[in-house]
Amino acid sequence: MGPRCPPETELPGSIAGLARRNAVELQDRRWREDVQALVDVLEGSGTAGTVNLPAQPTAFLGREHELAEALELLRRAGTRLLTLTGPGGSGKTRLSLELAAGVANEYPDGVWFVPLAALTDPALVVPTIAQRLGVRETPNAS
Repeated sequence: MGPRCPPETELPGSIAGLARRNAVELQDRRWREDVQALVDVLEGSGTAGTVNLPAQPTAFLGREHELAEALELLRRAGTRLLTLTGPGGSGKTRLSLELAAGVANEYPDGVWFVPLAALTDPALVVPTIAQRLGVRETPNAS
């Protein structure tokens, strides 16, 4: 089991007050991301130009070849999406985070990490990404 949301008594007063009124839902499996998103909005940093990547606790070692190859593919003219595939636990997320951190200054509209692993319904992918980027859905608009 991952990190759990702290008890209400350990939350800052403003967050605890919101949680008591059910104005914000803090889920155990993603409370850290929810709180960080709230902080980003309150500080005005949840906008374009943001580098929104989780900090990595360890150095990136032993995947330099894959990183260079992914970097070359990402920088090719016309590349709009780069998909990393492989079995679970092979390091796709860690490689993508290292790649994103290395090219963040090349993307004036920002670099964002959107965790999707907890989703079980494919219909939630687009709304989850939109929410994380601060994009509001408009009826009858793509």
